[in-house]
Amino acid sequence: MIEELAARSYAILGGDVWRKGERGMGSLGDNWYLDPDASMSWSTYVRESANASLKYIQRYHDRNEDGYWFVPVFKPEEEDTSESSSPL
Repeated sequence: MIEELAARSYAILGGDVWRKGERGMGSLGDNWYLDPDASMSWSTYVRESANASLKYIQRYHDRNEDGYWFVPVFKPEEEDTSESSSPL
């Protein structure tokens, strides 16, 4: 899923870790995020956010094994509409 989001030029802002318990699925409060650097291009941010997400998920799995779900928060590149808006 992470690779597919990156291939479609979605940046992964971060994500949450969930686990199924006695009461059903619930967030564990564990999460990750990557703030973009102001000098970073969108494509670089997409790539870096995907890499950071994959690294976090792999480390989490290595420490905790199976049974966890990772829910990414993602967004597409925003279009700059400030110059194309028509006068009222």
